[in-house]
Order: sequence, then structure tokens, then C-alpha cells
Amino acid sequence: QVAKNQEGLDLLRSVGYRSVLVVPLQAHGQVMGAVSLVMTESARHFSPADVPMAEELARRAAVAIYNARLYRSVHESEQKLRESQERLTLTIQAGGLGLWDSDLLEHRTYWSPEEERLFGLEPGGFDGQFSARVHPEDRERVLAKLHQVQTSGTDYDDQFRIVWPDGTVRWLAARGRVYRDPAGQAVRMLGVNYDITEAKETEASLRGRVRQQAAVADLSRYALEATDPDQVFEQAVRMLRETLEVEYVKVLELLPDGQALLLRAGVGWQEGLVGQATVGAGLDSQAGYTLHLDQPVIVEDLPGETRFHGPALLHDHRVVSGMSTVIRGAPQLYGVLGVHSTSHRVFTADDVNFLRSVANVLAIFIERNRAEAALRKSEERYRKLSEAQKRFVADAAHELRAPLTSIQGNLEILQRFRGMKRAHQQEAIDEAVREAQRLARLVNDMLALARGDAGAKIRREPVDLAAILREASLEARHLSQTHRLEVKLPESLSLRGDPDRLKQLALILLDNALKYTPPGGTIRLELEPAEHGAEFRVSDTGIGIAPEDLPRVFERFYRADQSRRRDPGGTGLGLSIARWIVEQHGGEIWLESEVGQGTTVIVQLPLGG
Repeated sequence: QVAKNQEGLDLLRSVGYRSVLVVPLQAHGQVMGAVSLVMTESARHFSPADVPMAEELARRAAVAIYNARLYRSVHESEQKLRESQERLTLTIQAGGLGLWDSDLLEHRTYWSPEEERLFGLEPGGFDGQFSARVHPEDRERVLAKLHQVQTSGTDYDDQFRIVWPDGTVRWLAARGRVYRDPAGQAVRMLGVNYDITEAKETEASLRGRVRQQAAVADLSRYALEATDPDQVFEQAVRMLRETLEVEYVKVLELLPDGQALLLRAGVGWQEGLVGQATVGAGLDSQAGYTLHLDQPVIVEDLPGETRFHGPALLHDHRVVSGMSTVIRGAPQLYGVLGVHSTSHRVFTADDVNFLRSVANVLAIFIERNRAEAALRKSEERYRKLSEAQKRFVADAAHELRAPLTSIQGNLEILQRFRGMKRAHQQEAIDEAVREAQRLARLVNDMLALARGDAGAKIRREPVDLAAILREASLEARHLSQTHRLEVKLPESLSLRGDPDRLKQLALILLDNALKYTPPGGTIRLELEPAEHGAEFRVSDTGIGIAPEDLPRVFERFYRADQSRRRDPGGTGLGLSIARWIVEQHGGEIWLESEVGQGTTVIVQLPLGG
């Protein structure tokens, strides 16, 4: 029965089989093999009575084999599980992952040690309170999201801020899944968290940098089209406040004396301070310290600042943090640009670069604005000079033609009428001589002004102005015996200047006063010390000058009225030369006059010339 065919039977016989009993190895419904009992030499044959014994033997062997296989399978599974857990632990630790496991029925949550570290806790420090550790601004949204995930069955995916016990704010990302019982009720939620603070800070920094760069570009375009500094400053301070989210922004302009800075523009300050308030430019103020250091200055805590005390402007507004930088502007520094906050603020390197970029835009605008103003002033000056030159050439031609015509006419008379009376000849000769002398004075005066226009400089040496004026007054007495000359001079008054030019100045003014004062009138010469210099006056009781003519009396060849135009001895250049002499000495000259009452010329000269 064991052999299936004759070939099988022959094989069994060839190995000596006489009798064979075969039973299956079977346990727990699994057939694992068979047990074969073989008779080869004995004459005994297996009978049905031997089957139960063989089956019991096979059953016990099958159970033993099954248990051995089961033990080996369990041992291998446990080993694989340990290896898997070790790999998972390494993965979680290497990835900075925190594991959390929530029993939704018992309301218990397990946090792994790494999860506790993510929340700023020591291992074992989790007290079961999750929501209290979520940032207040994110808490409501996070709890709503968790509830929505538990009811909808979708996977959990969120990002939120947490607050460590020491107040540090961190960003976490969360991933999780909800597990349900056969009835569909959520019974467990398992997930991981990991720290994304650095990524969030980088993202925020990039967004802030893009925003700042766009703001600088907008301000640059605005400044290129604008011409009014106040409008550009206003645009800059408002843009800085909005972009940096600070309460106060200021543009401080360094005043000419270099001792203080004016709050030229700003936002957030108390009403009435912009355009009026000043801060010191010394090292005790943040602005002054910034000017001295010539680089950005950051203040994190003004009340505790040790480098400087800060001006009242900042303390009165309860400023805590701020930063400032220099606004350059050629040819000299313009001032300081600053931003301030009433709360503690850490300004980043990007913030500093942003402030410097805005200051550079303002500096470029200021330089351009100054250059354009100088160009307009230069163009206006050139236009006036050109017009004055044209008038001068025309007037000079006219003034030169008059004496030349007179000289030529008298000489032609002498040549044509050689037999005229001696008295008539002498009259013609005297007239020609007077006109020649006038022509000589005119040419000399024109040469003097030409040298001044060409940049001729005067001498500077210690002189006694009182002695020079005294000498000039003596010469003036010889020019006219019909006027009363009053002189009031101190014993001496020293300054630095050119003695010849100063005497020429005095003679010009005295000569003018004598020419335009009727006989019997009074000429008065006075000298007295003045603040930082000397002041002398030449006044007369002459015909005076009309108010509309006063602004033009220093123009070349200008004479105020017909009586002055008929002056035979003047060249029309005296006051022009007088003004040049005064300006060369660094002084000022002006006239005060009333028609019919007389004229006063006031000259102020600095002691240093």
C-alpha cells in the first residue's frame, strides 16, 4: 500500500523493507511531515493494532516540532522588533523628533524625552498640560485644529509657536494620525513634533529683507523725482516706521555751529517738536555719539546704557531701544537718521543695513539738491554778471566817449582857428586837460575793478584805522573849502588790512559826500569800535538818494539822479570800488539816505581783516 506502483515496490524491496507503518505529523491543524516505522529483518508485520501507538508517537513529535517552530518565530520577531525600535529611536533622536501618544478616552498623553526637550523641559518634566505651553496668539487656532482632525478623520498637520518656561518662543511643526475603534470612535492620536524655529526665522528674515529692499527702491524713485527736502524726509520717516514697526523716527540736521542737531523731520514725536527741538552733538547723546563714531549705533536698553546718557527727547518719550546712523551729504555731514521703540527690541544686521541704505538715499538726495541749488545760484550769478558786463561795456564806451569827444573837439578848434584869442585858446586847452584827467581817472578806476574781477588780493598787515582816516580827512579838507568837515576818531583802532586801499575807501566816500552836498553843508566822519571789529561812517547833509535808487548805487556807472549824472568829475565807479575794498577785507558796506536830508555810508570791518 505504501508503494504507488511496481517500481516503488521494487525500490522498497531492494532496501530490505518487509513491513512499513506511516502516520502524519499533525498539530493545531497543520501537517508538518510524517513518521515512518519500517521492518527490514524481523519476520513480524505491522498490524492495525500498531496504528494507535504510532499515531500517539507522531502527535507528540508534531507538538514538539510545532512548539519549537513557534518559539523560534517568536524569538526572531522579538529580535526584529528590538532592532526596529532601536532604528526608530535613532531616527527620532537624529531628526530631533518628539513623540507624543494621546489616549483620547482616558485623556492621558505620553511625551517622549525628546518631546519634553522640544518644549524646554527636562526629561520627566511634562505635567500633562499641552495647551498652556502653546503661544497665546496661536492657542485657540491649534486647539480648534486638533478638534477638527479628531472629528473629520484627516491626518494632523500644523505649525505653531510655543513658550518655554524661561519665556523663549520657539516654532514647532506637528504631524499625527487619529486611530478609531470598530465603531468609528477616535480612541488614540499618535504623532511627532519637530523644531522649525530656524527655518521660520530664515523665512521671516527673507520676507523682511525683500520688504526692506522694496521700500528702499520706492524711496529712491521718489527722491529722484522730488525737489523738496521736507517731502523726501517725510516720505522716509513714515516708510521707516511702517517697515521696521517702531514708534519714533527722526531726521536730525547738524546746525552750522556743530554744537547741536535740529529735529528736522520725524514721526511719532509730541506735537510741535519737529522743526523746533534740538539735541546736543556731544558724546553724551546717542546722535552725537553716532557722529563721533561715524558708524551705526544700536541701543538695546537706553535706561541702562553706559556709553552715553541720551537726550531728554528720548527719555521724555520713554524710549527703550533704537538705532541710528550718519546721513553724509557732501561737502559736509548732514546729520543723523534714527529709529526708536518704547519696548525692548533686538535690531538685526538686516535692519542696520536697511537704515544705512535709507540714510544713503537721503545723502544722495541732499548732495543732488545742494548741487542743483548751487548750480541755480551759479547760473543766476552768471546771468547777473553777464548782464552787468554788458551794461559795463556799454556804460564804459559811453563814459569814455564823452571825454574823448571833448578832447578831440577842443584840439580840432585849436587846429582850425590858430589865430583865435589867447584867452580862448587857454580855455580850450584847460578843457582838454580836465577831460584828459577825467579820462585818466576813469581808466585807472576801470583797471582797479578789472584787477578785482580777476581775483587780485589786497595786502594784510596790522594797521591803525584811526590814523588812516585822520590822514584821509586832512586831504579831504583841501578838496573843498566851502563845506564843514567834522571828524570824530578815537586815538587809535588797530586791525589787519591794506592801508592804501583803506585810505582809498575813505577818500572815495568823503569825495562823494563833498560832491553831492551843497556849499555850506556838513560832512561828518566817525569811527568807533564795534562787536568783533570797527565801524566808521561818512554822513552828509546833501541832496540824498531816493529809496528806489538805493539798491543800485553800488552798480558800475550807476548814478541815482540827473544831478549826479551831470557830475563832471566823477567816473561812476567810486562806490563799486569801495564795495570791492570792503569785501576784500571781509566787511560790509551799505547806505542810509533820505532825499533832501543827506546820506550816511556805514562800513563795518572785522579786526582780522
